[in-house]
Amino acid sequence: MFQIIAGERRWRSAQIAGLHRVPAVVRESEEHHTLELALVENLQREGLNPIDEARAYQRLLSEFNLKQEAIAERVGKNRASVANILRLLKLPEKVQEWLLADKLTVGHAKALLALVDDAAMLEVASEIIKERYSVRQAEALVSRSAGSGKKSREKLPEDPNVRAALVALERALGTKVTIQQSGKGKGKIEIHFHSQAERDRLYNGLVEARF
Repeated sequence: MFQIIAGERRWRSAQIAGLHRVPAVVRESEEHHTLELALVENLQREGLNPIDEARAYQRLLSEFNLKQEAIAERVGKNRASVANILRLLKLPEKVQEWLLADKLTVGHAKALLALVDDAAMLEVASEIIKERYSVRQAEALVSRSAGSGKKSREKLPEDPNVRAALVALERALGTKVTIQQSGKGKGKIEIHFHSQAERDRLYNGLVEARF
């Protein structure tokens, strides 16, 4: 009696296509190795949720004693990609549930990992979902939250009009914005960037907008 270890989806596709013969490799395999092969096969399917992928990697690490390099080789990815997906398991359980439900993307999740406090992650993640922030907007919010120490967010200007302008600018630019007033209608607006690429994006966007 034979058992399909890897390739069940291809076998089912062959059945649908009416094929009665397909290429196959027949080998003896111990149960432990069979489970490992089946798990690796499952990891290679399209549309796998990143949390499910991270949990599968964790199983290979803990149950099968594989190193990240070995996992990367088996699934056809580099070690850094495997390590980055595994980091998602550091998110609070609720945030992982939101990622499983596609309320957050991997980009949002990676931004949240810059926060070391679970409560801050939950608060920021909730706001990202509520406001439907893009990844760039989420990164700006995380940057502001991380820079405020124990507070989840920096203190916003007292003037409601200035607060509204600050939020509107950050949403439009997708980065942190600081508004400082010096009295009598004077002040300055600071636009933050964290890389040369982000600086160029902001510059080109502002030029094209012709402010």
